[in-house]
Amino acid sequence: MSRISKLFRCSCSRHLCLGLFLAVYILPLSAANMLVSDPQLLTVKAVLVERFSRFVGWPGEEGAPNAPFTVCVAGSREFTELIDKTYKEQKVRSKRVTVKTLDGLSEVEHCQVLFITHAKRKLLPKILKQTRYSPILTVGETDGFSQKGVLINFFFAESKMRFEINETAVKNSGLHMSYKLLAAARVVEPLPR
Repeated sequence: MSRISKLFRCSCSRHLCLGLFLAVYILPLSAANMLVSDPQLLTVKAVLVERFSRFVGWPGEEGAPNAPFTVCVAGSREFTELIDKTYKEQKVRSKRVTVKTLDGLSEVEHCQVLFITHAKRKLLPKILKQTRYSPILTVGETDGFSQKGVLINFFFAESKMRFEINETAVKNSGLHMSYKLLAAARVVEPLPR
């Protein structure tokens, strides 16, 4: 298990965990590490996806207490395995976590979190058609995804991996996002104040 994964397995307060994930989030990355398939970068993304889910509220969370919290990946099975390792023995909102690679778009409606890899960018319009007004936390890794309606998207600036949040898309999804997460992000399509 990598040093980064061990760091995020801690049992800590939400404030401390947010601080820890932001410490990794602002770590400089070399140009070589910016490759989408870099194992260290994929590990950091997997950890961040797990952290994001702790700062989001889903409508009707009280219902179906025995139902799993489902994290889906559109694309790489390698990334699905990393996400699975990251969530192993973790619970989100007191629910056990199930991680799976999507075999078809008909499965999207069963996801609470959907990570869309760069490899599946051509499917984005079809995915967003299904998720736009649904309480599914969509996370991407491709330039322009947030502007198109993905809720959280990773991007690089000044050799650092960062993330952006489409605040309007979050509102349309019915999800409730912590102001702490919004404050740590570059906000795309902010809500009127």
